[in-house]
Amino acid sequence: MLIAKHVEEARVALESKLVKARAIFAQRYGHLAAKEREAVLATITQPQPSPTHGEHVEEALCPACGSRGGLIGETYVLSSDEGVCFAPYAFSCSACGLDLDGDEELGDLAEEVPIDMTLEEYYADWEPDEDMYRDR
Repeated sequence: MLIAKHVEEARVALESKLVKARAIFAQRYGHLAAKEREAVLATITQPQPSPTHGEHVEEALCPACGSRGGLIGETYVLSSDEGVCFAPYAFSCSACGLDLDGDEELGDLAEEVPIDMTLEEYYADWEPDEDMYRDR
């Protein structure tokens, strides 16, 4: 019973976020002609660089407005050193302001996927943490 209640509350909260984001998108861009809106959105929704070594940003379509958004997650090397996998934990869309956090809100976007990154690229900007080695 508690699980069902929690699932329903999460579903309602997510739907509320989506409705709000769609309204914001319509308010911001609804008055623009299709070509103008496309040009504005191409500028606003530019992919962002990955913030740190272990984090990564992948482009994904926004579930609220259909614009390009950023799926934020961690990357890790598969145990067999066969490649790099991406595990998303959040999504952000600058066009409509939608922010999703966690598996419940991400839904299908939360699926872990291999990404096109070599091991050399993955380790290129890695630096050891001196504090960890010195027990600080």
